Amino acid sequence: MKVALDVVYLHLCDALFASAWAQCKILRCNSEFVAATLDLGGSGGGGKDTGNVGYCSALRSYATCTRRTARACRGDLAYHSAVQGIEDLLIQHRCPKSGPTAQPRPLPQAPVSGDACFYEKSYVQREGRAPEYLHCGVFGDPHIRTFNNEFQTCAVPGAWPLIDNQFLYIQATSSQTSESSHATALTKITIIFKNWRECAEQQLYQAEVDNVPAAFVDGSTSSGERRGQHSLQVRSQALGRHAEIWAAHIGTTVVDVYFQACLFDLLATGDMNSSSSALEALEDARAMIADPEK
Repeated sequence: MKVALDVVYLHLCDALFASAWAQCKILRCNSEFVAATLDLGGSGGGGKDTGNVGYCSALRSYATCTRRTARACRGDLAYHSAVQGIEDLLIQHRCPKSGPTAQPRPLPQAPVSGDACFYEKSYVQREGRAPEYLHCGVFGDPHIRTFNNEFQTCAVPGAWPLIDNQFLYIQATSSQTSESSHATALTKITIIFKNWRECAEQQLYQAEVDNVPAAFVDGSTSSGERRGQHSLQVRSQALGRHAEIWAAHIGTTVVDVYFQACLFDLLATGDMNSSSSALEALEDARAMIADPEK
């Protein structure tokens, strides 16, 4: 899978969150809870008192973790789902909200060897051929092209998940283009590269209209050095308007190239440049899509 972030035209007010450098750590909270409940089977110990005590401790730790990252996770759907889930589980297992908490353990992971951190190399060695890639895209109101070449259009104000798997979480934010219109436009993309074995530590990247940084939120431009190469790298050909993120360990590239890519157009409508951007997007779509009937 290759993922691309292409900024066609960017325009947004200079309003930024006060905690611009804060990182939502809900995925880390999730991982710590899973690790703390491994011996319990994640089900509260099957009703046994000792198991239920341990499960309640893990839930309280989970709740504490979410409270600590609440400010940075404002508007994050995964965060709000986790908070609601914790409340439900505390009630279901009759857990007191105060009491001892569990010490999280890291998830067990087998050591990495050879080129395992470099997806394309390991794939060629394993399969004897280069991997094939799927295409997806989202832009505008939003319009979505799925990995299965299905086309969808919907109105989704606010933050919503686009991709969520064991390696990658992508959240899009759609904002109303004007008070008199129900149309929305993508104004923000949040990409979380999840911690994966010895290849990559969790990294957060955020791009907004008129602000496409050439670095992760923590200011770094690379992560996960192994055998002289980095698993994650951020590069730019046009600072503030374009960014490329290479994730070698999962064969993923966030880049301003349409072939072998997943395209994200952050386009604020209501501007004279929108018409030319739409025309360019149409030409890009014709070049990307093999089936002319699509």
